[in-house]
Amino acid sequence: MIPVKSAIEEQAWLLIDNPDHTKMKFRFRPLELINVDPASIDLQDKISKVNISDQLWLLKMELVVLSKEPIETPGIDRPQVFDKYLLIKDGDGFSFKTIYEFYLCSAVDSNFAQQTGLRSYYRTQLFNPKIKYEVTILFELPDDVDNLYFAAAYGTISEA
Repeated sequence: MIPVKSAIEEQAWLLIDNPDHTKMKFRFRPLELINVDPASIDLQDKISKVNISDQLWLLKMELVVLSKEPIETPGIDRPQVFDKYLLIKDGDGFSFKTIYEFYLCSAVDSNFAQQTGLRSYYRTQLFNPKIKYEVTILFELPDDVDNLYFAAAYGTISEA
């Protein structure tokens, strides 16, 4: 596991490699972890799968596919394939996966999705190898964000 805070401060590139199952391999550089102000979220009356609170966090990062073939995503407005490989864990070993809700992350009429970069990521259908993409993903995290770690849900994570 790699500390979130130091990875962001050092602008470290991290590698997730899952050679056994899907041959999924990518690296990412976390740029910042931003607490979401619930008041900045529009379309709240349509959001049903996520609790709108001050425990929502945006992870902005750069992502590069290192697999030999392009990575095709499940389709427009569906969670991306990279999300399921990246976890954040706390010091007690509790795991936090990325969260997705259509009206929060990718709806065309969501100002929040547009302004944060969530919509750009979730609407991309093809990620080519060796190309750097700027992406934003969403987590629901506990209050103590100083004691968090990046982990791989499948395969391994290491500094690249």
